[in-house]
Amino acid sequence: MASPLTTQIWSSTVPLHITLAPSLHPSSGAPPPYLLNIPRLSYLPLLLPRLSVFFHVPLSSFTYEGIELRLLPAGLLADLYAPQLPWRIVVGDGWGVGERGVADGFMNSVKEADFLRYGSAKGIMSMSAENSTALWDAVKDNNCPVFAALTRPLLNPASPLRHIPLRIYIPHPDIDANNTGSFRVIQGLVTPDYQTMTTKP
Repeated sequence: MASPLTTQIWSSTVPLHITLAPSLHPSSGAPPPYLLNIPRLSYLPLLLPRLSVFFHVPLSSFTYEGIELRLLPAGLLADLYAPQLPWRIVVGDGWGVGERGVADGFMNSVKEADFLRYGSAKGIMSMSAENSTALWDAVKDNNCPVFAALTRPLLNPASPLRHIPLRIYIPHPDIDANNTGSFRVIQGLVTPDYQTMTTKP
């Protein structure tokens, strides 16, 4: 059973107000915006198929105030840019990735975290193809119970925990135009201290 905090994170959403890039619609008038709430743990590129149908044009990328949005969970992006809600973003035909690229990026992060925890990615690498697909489907469908069930064996193996996988994203101060939208990423080895049940760098 998921903890209250986990349940709250999975149930939280980000309200979006998505408009079509001006270069993709006639000067006579812009189409109406697409409004929705996206789960915090979901990814913007997963919206591209329905947005392409809605706006009647192939689409592949998202921007916010002219900044191309990176391949990160929607909730993390909203935390980094701290926009007024609903978050007004623009969808266009710039460089981007489809669902396969998002899935590959997600699974690579899972493998990296598994390796940091136990010194080996054997846990995730030994997961069946069916369960690997189901794990990604749980992210797509925002299905916390299925995700928790599939990741439980990864988080509770027989081998001891070596490190805690931790990555910290820090928004860059908005000093000038060159810094707008940028952020720092801090990642290091965090070793668990079993004697005090705390962590130390």
